[in-house]
Amino acid sequence: MITVLAGGSGSVKLVRGLASQTKDLTVISNVADNIWLYGLYICPDVDTVIYGLAGLLDRKQGWGIVNDSFEFLSQMELLGEKVWFKIGDRDLATHLLRTGMLKDGKKLSEITDWMRSKYGIEAKI
Repeated sequence: MITVLAGGSGSVKLVRGLASQTKDLTVISNVADNIWLYGLYICPDVDTVIYGLAGLLDRKQGWGIVNDSFEFLSQMELLGEKVWFKIGDRDLATHLLRTGMLKDGKKLSEITDWMRSKYGIEAKI
């Protein structure tokens, strides 16, 4: 078994490389940068690992979902909100579901495992 500590957009490269070599991988992801924004609970580093291992990561940016759109943020900006944190429209689904599950009493680790399973990721996160 291989265990890796992952935080930030650079570590997903290592995680993806390790996952390509072993099926017995555990990723302990940084949660110190998790934030509440627009009423949503956002886990940037957890999501980067999930998207990276699922083959959805926008590798050019190093975060978010490839080819995502930002209409939600455009509308928020039009309504006068600060949009310093770039949440894509497809990425928004992750945050909405996570927030709802947290409000229903699920633990973040349970939610992350559910998402891992939904994306067909073998590594534990």
